[in-house]
Amino acid sequence: MASFIDVFREFFRKWWYGYNNVAKDMTREIGFCVGVMRQGNFARDAGLLEWALKTIPFNEFRQLNLFTSIAYYVNIDDVNSAEVKAFYDRVYYDFDSRDSPKLAIDKALEFAKSLKARFNVDAVVAFSGLHGAHITIPLKKPISWAIYARLWDILLAPYDFKDLVDKKVREPKRIYRVPYTYNVKEDGAGFSYIMDLGGRRIKMEDFDWRNYEPLNPDDVVKIVEVSTPLLDKIVVAKPVPKLSSRKNLVDLPNDPADLDKCDAVPPCIRNIVDTFKKAGDVDHYARLVIVWYLKWVGYGIDDVILIFSRFAKDFNERITRYQVEYAFAQRGRKEDWLPPSCKWMKQHNLCVSCGWNQKHSNIVTYTFARAKVPEELKQRFFEMVKKSGGSTDCCEVMVK
Repeated sequence: MASFIDVFREFFRKWWYGYNNVAKDMTREIGFCVGVMRQGNFARDAGLLEWALKTIPFNEFRQLNLFTSIAYYVNIDDVNSAEVKAFYDRVYYDFDSRDSPKLAIDKALEFAKSLKARFNVDAVVAFSGLHGAHITIPLKKPISWAIYARLWDILLAPYDFKDLVDKKVREPKRIYRVPYTYNVKEDGAGFSYIMDLGGRRIKMEDFDWRNYEPLNPDDVVKIVEVSTPLLDKIVVAKPVPKLSSRKNLVDLPNDPADLDKCDAVPPCIRNIVDTFKKAGDVDHYARLVIVWYLKWVGYGIDDVILIFSRFAKDFNERITRYQVEYAFAQRGRKEDWLPPSCKWMKQHNLCVSCGWNQKHSNIVTYTFARAKVPEELKQRFFEMVKKSGGSTDCCEVMVK
C-alpha cells in the first residue's frame, strides 16, 4: 500500500504539470519552511520537478509549509524576469479572513460557482488550512503577465466580496500554498485540501486536471478588447479628440441586456452586464453603475427595472423601483448625479483598464464617442460638468 508521501508526490507531480501537462518539462519556483515562517528560515529556489522532489524535506511533512509558483519558466535564468518571461497556466485568488474563515470559504465557493455560470470553467477550490480558501483557475492556454493581470482584475471586478481577497497575490512572482500540505502559523496549524463546490473534501489521489474545464482567456478578454496571443501587447481603445463630431455612430441595442455585445459600450460596463446576466449577482456599486450608465445613454426607468427583474437573484420590484427612480431624480430630493468617472470606477475596483481614462475620464463619454445618444442628455452632461468645474472626472457632483 502506497504511503501518504508517495501519494502526495504523485499529486504534486500533477499539480506542477498543470492542465494538459503544459509545464511538464518547465521550471517552477518552490518555497518552503519547516515550522512557523520566520525571517531566515524560508527557502525559495527554482528548478525542474525532479530537482524540487529531491529538495523538499518530506521527512518533516507535518511541519512543512510548501509553496509553488503560479508561473512557469522555459529557462531557469528567466525566473527574475517574470513580467516579461513568465508563462501563466493558472489564475490564483486568496480568500482570507481571520475573523470569519467560514465567510471567506463561502465567498470563494460563490466565486467558483459564478465562474462556472459565466464561462463554464471549473475552478479548483482549496481550503487554506486556517483562515479561508484558495481559488485556482486552470487556463486553456498559457498567457503572459500582462494578460494575467488583466484577467485577474476582470474576473473579480463585478463582485461584492473583493475585501476578502488578498490583493497582494496579484504579482508576477507569486508563489502559493500547495494543497494537501500543512499551514503552520503562530496562531495554529491546519491541513489544506481541495473541495468540491458543495464544500466536500476531495481525496488527494482522486485529483485530476481532466476533471476541470479550463478557462479560455479569449472568452474573457473579448469583453474588454484585449488581444491574447502569447506575449502580445494589450490593445486599448484609441482616444477620440472630439466627442461631438464623431461620425459613423451606432445604435445602442433596444434591449439593455445586449449591452455586453455592443462595442460602443465601455469594457467595464460590458463586464458587469455579462456577469449580471450569467451569475445573477454583482457588487452593490456595480448595480449603481448599471443604473447610472443606462440613464445617461438614453434608457428609461422601466428599461432599468426590467434588466434587474430578469437577472437579479434577489429582485424586489418595490425596492428596485424606488432606488431606480431616486437615481433618475424622480424621488427624494430629486437631485441629478453625474455618471461614474473612470477614477471612481478604479477606486471601487470596477475598472478593467481599457485605456479610456488616459485621455478622457467618464464612462459615458466612451459611449458618446461611439453611439447615438440623445443630444439633450449629452448637453445636460456637459452642462453639469461645467458647473462642477469643467472636469468629467466626477461622480459625486449633484445638480438640482
